[in-house]
Amino acid sequence: MTKVEYRYFSVLLAVMLLFFVSSVDGATKGMVMRIGDATHLEFSGNEKWNYQVHRVSKNKIKVSVPSLEPESISKLSAWKGDLISDIQVLEKKIDKMHDLIITFAKSDVDSFDYLTDEPSRLIVDFFKENKKQAPKIVKKKAKKKVKVSRRKIKKMIVPTMPINRAPAGSEMLVVDSSEDKKVEGFPKRGVFDGGDPDYNRFKVSKDEIREEAIIASRQNIYIHFPMLKMNTSQLMPLIETPPMYKIKVQDTKENKEARFLQTLYKNKRYAGFLKTYAYFTQTYPKSVYTELISNMAAEVYFKLWQRDGEKQFLNNSMTLYSMLVDKYPKSILKERNQLIVAYSMLDQRNSIETIRRFEQFLKEFPNSESRDQAKEALAEAYLNINKFKEAFDTYLEIEKNGFMKKYSVKAIYRKGDVRFRQRKYKEALDLYKKALNDHPRYHKIFPNAYYNMAESQFWLGQFRESLNNYINFLKYFPSHSYGGYAMTRIGELQEILGADRRRVMAAFLESYFRFRVNPGSKVARVRLLSQRMKSMKKTELVRALEEIEDTAKTSTLSRMSEFTNLMVADGLHRRKEFLRALNMLTSFYQKHPTETNIVPFRNRILKNITDIIKQNLDNKDGVASLKVFDEYSNTWLRNANRIDTVYFLGRSYELSGVYQEAERFYLQALNSLNKIKGTQEEKERRVNEHLPSLESIHLRLAAVNLNKRQFRESYGYLRGINDLRKLNPKEQVERVEIEALVAEERGHSDLAKKYLVDLTKTWKGQDHLLASTYLKLAKLQAKSNENTKAMKSIEKIESIYKNKKLNQDIRSASLLLKGEVLMNQGKSISAVETYMSLLDEFEAKKPLESVRYKAGKILFDQGDIKGAEKIWSKLNSAPGSMYSSIANEKLKDAKWEDDYKKYIKRIPAAANLKDRSYQ
Repeated sequence: MTKVEYRYFSVLLAVMLLFFVSSVDGATKGMVMRIGDATHLEFSGNEKWNYQVHRVSKNKIKVSVPSLEPESISKLSAWKGDLISDIQVLEKKIDKMHDLIITFAKSDVDSFDYLTDEPSRLIVDFFKENKKQAPKIVKKKAKKKVKVSRRKIKKMIVPTMPINRAPAGSEMLVVDSSEDKKVEGFPKRGVFDGGDPDYNRFKVSKDEIREEAIIASRQNIYIHFPMLKMNTSQLMPLIETPPMYKIKVQDTKENKEARFLQTLYKNKRYAGFLKTYAYFTQTYPKSVYTELISNMAAEVYFKLWQRDGEKQFLNNSMTLYSMLVDKYPKSILKERNQLIVAYSMLDQRNSIETIRRFEQFLKEFPNSESRDQAKEALAEAYLNINKFKEAFDTYLEIEKNGFMKKYSVKAIYRKGDVRFRQRKYKEALDLYKKALNDHPRYHKIFPNAYYNMAESQFWLGQFRESLNNYINFLKYFPSHSYGGYAMTRIGELQEILGADRRRVMAAFLESYFRFRVNPGSKVARVRLLSQRMKSMKKTELVRALEEIEDTAKTSTLSRMSEFTNLMVADGLHRRKEFLRALNMLTSFYQKHPTETNIVPFRNRILKNITDIIKQNLDNKDGVASLKVFDEYSNTWLRNANRIDTVYFLGRSYELSGVYQEAERFYLQALNSLNKIKGTQEEKERRVNEHLPSLESIHLRLAAVNLNKRQFRESYGYLRGINDLRKLNPKEQVERVEIEALVAEERGHSDLAKKYLVDLTKTWKGQDHLLASTYLKLAKLQAKSNENTKAMKSIEKIESIYKNKKLNQDIRSASLLLKGEVLMNQGKSISAVETYMSLLDEFEAKKPLESVRYKAGKILFDQGDIKGAEKIWSKLNSAPGSMYSSIANEKLKDAKWEDDYKKYIKRIPAAANLKDRSYQ
């Protein structure tokens, strides 16, 4: 584990421990504190909340909560502030509850209550009401008492239940870091780093933004993360707060058996209850207890579905609840049961049935306290079947005519969700901004606003604004389950804007470690692995590919197979395994032609083909490049519309010696570049292609015309190079060398030497790039019989060679030239030594028979026949070898002459002739 991974793992472990510590104590604890302009009342210690909030009078409200611990009672009772003047805590021994009678210090104080589930807390916030935006007060109409026949039910006690209370899911209030510092002991939850409380690690300043990075990002693929949808269903709160059933004791068998069923229900003996229930309903088909025990049975089936996950239990539960709704139209429980069935349909995404059920509920209970929540669920059902107009109109209705202010505010914050689902991101963005501006007091309990607003800005290309809103989302909702999506997107946005690569990788790493369960963190993991492939060993690469493949199979996000394939191809491209990446891309596209977005695949396929060609050109292999062009010319390269491929085609022909074709393609690339010069298109092409400069193309045209011996045209193209800074160092050297060669061919040798000398004097780049310049200069100097200067130029080449930065062709050519210069200086033995060095280094690599013959001939001409014979003995002796044949003839002649001299020496009469004949 690296230091970075260890750091983020440690932070993650600390957060997990904090959550654990905060939830182990099961007692209900209460605390009250001042946060900004609001007073914050918070209760903890329960997973399931049964509570009520009632307005007692204009200046008082009553909050009923599970029994509080003594220490909390003392703290709450002692509280006094500018919004709350008094808190009385009253114990209710019957149901083990406490009532808090809260008296406001002013008449314009309002409250907002909600639940959080990570960790589970009940929160009531008090704040000064804005009278300008206050809705009209709607008086509640008293419900008519429903008479229940004694023949039907002896006694059923059904207290008023808080059917409109629900965990807000991700609606968590998180106080910002500045307030945390002020409140001693206030818990810090979720994404929190003590070393970076302001999340500066995620921010990108204007100075860091690079346009090239933004342009490059347009070639990438990004997953559409799901919309953050606020929790609407109230099914679980309804199930978890059942009525209190009581059966009056009677001395009858039916009554005893009904009470036995009630006992089994209370003791959670579900299997025994269901068997007894089946017996009871068969034995007493018209029992007065049928409604009561059927409600119990429906709840038992639901609990079994929660425990075992068997769909049949859920179906049985909903069948019973539906039966109860239809069979007992005047029951006091009909409203609750009808809501349970409707919310169940919503949770099962049976939108048509959901709409029918809620429309029926609103028709039968138009004045229900749950009508706003029912309309919320109705709007969600419309949204699920893409009835966007109906969903939006329903939220408008809640906003204008909501029974309670908090539901009107919810509707305002959720209108943007409709436009977001339509992918009308601009309209969604405007609606979220308006909600935050008009109702800023609620901004910390509606995570959908910040998250969906950031996602809208992402797809609108407002990258910096999107990044800031994702950071705000993490600040206000640090433990939200969508944190994995947000943090992954933060890493992507940093990369898009051009932030340092290490910061981008750190964001992906943090997302993966903090939110491993979230599908967004898997996207971050894939991006991490893709980036790291460049330095992976083969075994690491195999494991990485297996992990990415498994991610593609198990992820619930759309287009993950396409995304992972592209990320693997990018990783292989970074490893310079262009052919492997190319084959992977083409294979995937061929298998999924209708399911795949062709644009990112085509761009990457062309990029890999181009890089294969460039790789061959870098190795000076023009023939191999032409083969690649030929292979893909009728498929991916057809209508490719890439200027760099045209330029590379010209370069391939140039290296292959086909100069006429090379010139044709260079001119085509030159014309294309001139058309887009100075435009946005040129900027984008320079990011996405290996686009040459105009100066580079002029240089290549000059080189091609030099090889065609069209010196005037070559000189003209050289004059077209206006900005030397746009030539790389190697090209700058080549320009001077071509200029010198053109001058030499036009008969201006002195001018040619001047060009080369000036370059060597003014050059400030790497020395090894001048090796070819010194070689050309030495040749010109030797040609002019400036042997001393030529030798100095060769010595420069040898100095470069000692640093092992010399091209082998230049090295061999310099040794050959050195031998010639030494011969011109009359240093024949030194020349032979130089030629022998050349042979020792390169004879196995290059055809150097002429050099071996020349070295032997120097010794032969000086009379060192044995030395020449030794050198020539290694010449190729195969039949037809020219140099070997010439050498053998010379050695034979030398032997004959030697034998003839010995013969003449033995004849006395020829004594006077021996010296004269062969002087």
